[in-house]
Order: sequence, then C-alpha cells, then structure tokens
Amino acid sequence: MSNGWMRIGVDSEFGEKIKLVEIGKNKIAVARLQGELFAFSGLWPHVSGPMHRAEVEGTVVTCPFHAWRFDLKQGGREIHDYRPLSVYEVKVEEGEVHVKL
Repeated sequence: MSNGWMRIGVDSEFGEKIKLVEIGKNKIAVARLQGELFAFSGLWPHVSGPMHRAEVEGTVVTCPFHAWRFDLKQGGREIHDYRPLSVYEVKVEEGEVHVKL
C-alpha cells in the first residue's frame, strides 16, 4: 500500500487491550475501543511515556503518570485542552489493518 499507508497487522490481532506496534522509529498504539479501531502515538506527548500502559474508559485513554486524558474519538484532544495526542487514520482491507503516517 502506498501514499503513506503502512500495514500493521491483521484485524484479529487487535482487541480492547492497547497493543504497541513499531514502524521504523515510530511507535504506534492500536486498540479496538467501543468496537472501533484506533491508532495513536505510542508515546505520551508530555513525557514520552509508554502509551500502551494507559488506562482506558470508553474512547478516552489516561496517562498513568500524570492523569492527562485524551479522547481518541475527538482526534486525540486532551480534555483540558493541553497538548493533543497524535491519532492516525486506520483502514481495514481484506482483514489487514493499515495506518496512514
């Protein structure tokens, strides 16, 4: 796949638990939340901590270090309007998951 789309695995690999995927130097966190597949930065924007350790409530992920909360459904917006979390476009074709970097 081209135009910035990168294959990260097959659909069945991704469940409700956050999974960390590495594409070159990029760390991408992937999870199926409320039935929707999300791909987002694998590092917190404020301390570069490990996103796959986040607490999850609905489509909101919370930093276990400082309790910053990011709503993935709203494009990674931090609920107090601090720095947003990078969220990537995801598509599934023939059972394969791709993200656009």
